[in-house]
Parts: sequence; structure tokens; C-alpha cells
Amino acid sequence: MEINAAAVTTEQLQQDYELMAAAFSTRQDYVTATRYSSFDTENRFTYYSQLAASTPHASTSLMKLALSLVKGLRFSSPTKSLTKEFTAWSDHVNFFEQAYTLASLLPMNGTYAGITTGTAAELRLQHLLMPTVTLVPPGQKLGEGDNGTVLTGPIDRVIINETDDENRVVLKASQVVYGSFNAHLKKQPDILNRNTFGIYGTSLFESIELSIRNLLTIDSGYVSFVRKYGQGRYVYDFKMLYDAVIQKGMSPQKAQEFVDAFMEKHKYLQANEDIAGVGIDVKELDASGSLDVMAFKKSLETNIQIGLFQSPLTMGDSKGSTYAAGYVAEEDRMLVLEGLQRIVRDILQQVVDKRLLLMGKQPGTVSIELEQLSIPALTLGDLLELYNTSAINKTTFDRVLSERFGISVLEEASK
Repeated sequence: MEINAAAVTTEQLQQDYELMAAAFSTRQDYVTATRYSSFDTENRFTYYSQLAASTPHASTSLMKLALSLVKGLRFSSPTKSLTKEFTAWSDHVNFFEQAYTLASLLPMNGTYAGITTGTAAELRLQHLLMPTVTLVPPGQKLGEGDNGTVLTGPIDRVIINETDDENRVVLKASQVVYGSFNAHLKKQPDILNRNTFGIYGTSLFESIELSIRNLLTIDSGYVSFVRKYGQGRYVYDFKMLYDAVIQKGMSPQKAQEFVDAFMEKHKYLQANEDIAGVGIDVKELDASGSLDVMAFKKSLETNIQIGLFQSPLTMGDSKGSTYAAGYVAEEDRMLVLEGLQRIVRDILQQVVDKRLLLMGKQPGTVSIELEQLSIPALTLGDLLELYNTSAINKTTFDRVLSERFGISVLEEASK
């Protein structure tokens, strides 16, 4: 039995009872307490986008990944005039932003589909909304659900709103810019729950889904705890009154009156004010809870970052990392990213080839180039040393100076 500010009746004080902190605790799933009241797990592409936006550890990691993949985007052609023309076109239509969006959507969805619109001068890449898109092989009946078979490539048609007869759009595979990541890793369902293999790729969010959901649960639970118990609140244990009531030296009613008067006097404590009393034990309520989840929370955050090819170091957490260890880890990470970067480059090349056809040029005469991510660190001093020792010629010096340091050499000065 305990007398405290929450005791309100004599009958309660006369009963022998135990205080069990978790006796009437309730469990609430996190999705009802976050801004996502419900995740759409029926459409996996919608689900991936919700997971990506639900925590900055996912959204920022995905953004950094995409920016890394399209870093140093440029055009290369044996014909210098074509290179200049494509560079001017890219600046005009903001092609880098379109490439960046592609590099975000591919890792998130595992599959990318888009179409090109406009003339050669105004050609733009329009991204298709994957939650509405189906990729079907030859002979597949439109609108037909899962019939127990596994659909395999090649892709014959790309369909938007397949189940909507009025708004359905059917595109030939040749009209679509398409790419996938790890499409042959396992079977993947489409939005109509038809099993496919070799058509849809694997989303990076499949491996970190549970980590994201657990992180949201922890965040929501901690916020609810602080909202309920607050910061800087106190627990008052009136030990002397407790003993007096037990020994019949004071009635429970009288003890409760004293508790009420004491609480009324001290309910508005100001900063640096003390609590003076005899037989009263005052403790601050622990707002961190009885369970320290910070280490687990940290591990979940790291899992999310690693799942999106980031590391704590690249996310700004350098605690406990030496320069040498960080350099080796970053170099290894870049080697892995180059495989995904190659897929992104091949998809972007489809856009370039479509524009070349519109210009009456042969596909492949202009190629997309992206910065080699695992390239060793090079300072301007190193570059000058290589040139001064004749390790590289003037043409290579000018090209690297432009690509790595953004310094363009004037043609007249280089003659």
C-alpha cells in the first residue's frame, strides 16, 4: 500500500494492493501514431515510396545514393560538335535532374520505366508512376490476374492502368526507357499479384523494411512516453505519512488532506527552487524509460544506411572511425556502387539513342559518361606534377582539369 497524490478514497487506502507498473499497459502499433496512419502494403511500389519518405535515415540515404550515381554526368562523342550540342541540350532541358530522379527511382523500386516526349530540341524523360504500371510478356491477356503461372521476359508491352478499361494506356516495349536491378534474384509480384521472373527488379527497401518499421515504432513510442510523463516531473513518496497510517497514528483521510495541501503548494515550482520536507522522498521521473533503446535505435539507423549503400561515416557520424578505416570503407563502398551506376548509365543511354534517332544520327555516336566513383583521390598539385613530369600529355591534362576540377582551358590559350 502506498499513499500518494493519486489516492482519492479511504477504501483504496484500506486495501492491501501491489503497484504493478505494467499491469494495465496497452500495445499500440506505430502506424497509428505516425503521419502514415496506414502503409499501403497491397501495392509494393507505393509501399516503397512510403518507406523512403517515413524517416530521414532512408530519404537522405537514398538522395545521397542517387547523387553519387549520376555524379559527373557528361556526353562523349568522336565529333566535338555533337558533344557540345548534347551538352547545350542537357542544360536547356535540365537533363541532370531527370537523371537524378531516375537514379532515385531505380534503387527504390528495383525497376524503372519512362518515356521520352518532345522533339529533338525539347526531348525530355518522363518517369512513369510504377504503382500504376505493369510490364507484360508476349501473349499475356490484359487485366488477367494470377493464374498460377510465372511470367517471364522478354517484355512485350508496358501498360498504365491495366485494370481500367477507360484510362488504360498500352505502350510497346520499344517506346519505353526501361531498366531493372537484380531482376533474376527471385520471383517478384506485379501490382496485380502475378508472379514474374526476370521482369521486375529487386528494391533495396526489401532488406531494410523491418528496420524502418522498428525505428518508427521506437520513435513513436518514445514520443508517446515523453508526452505522457513529461520532462522534469517528480514522484513524491510520503514515507512518514505511510508509517503513520499503518501504525494507526493518523487516519487515511487526514493523510490525504496533507498530501493535497502539499501538492497544491508545490505544483508550480520555479527554476532553482528547492523542496524542503521531512519524511518525503522526491525523485525525478526518468523520461528515458526503464529500457534503454538508444543502442538498438542506433543499430537500426545503421542498418538502413548500409542497406542503401551508405555508411555512418558518409551520413556524418565519424565517431570511433579512424581516417584510414574510413578511407578503406569508402573505397570499398564506391566499388560496389559502380555496378549500380553502370545500370543507371545504360538506362540513360537509351534516352540519348532515342534523341540521336530524332536527329537523324546513328545511335551510339554519343555516349553517356559518369564519373568513376572508385577513382583515387587527385589534387590539383598531383595533376600538375603528372603533367610537368610528362606522365600525361596536354590533352589529358586539359580534360582532367575540366572534368575533375571544373576548370576549362580556353581554346586560344591552349593552341
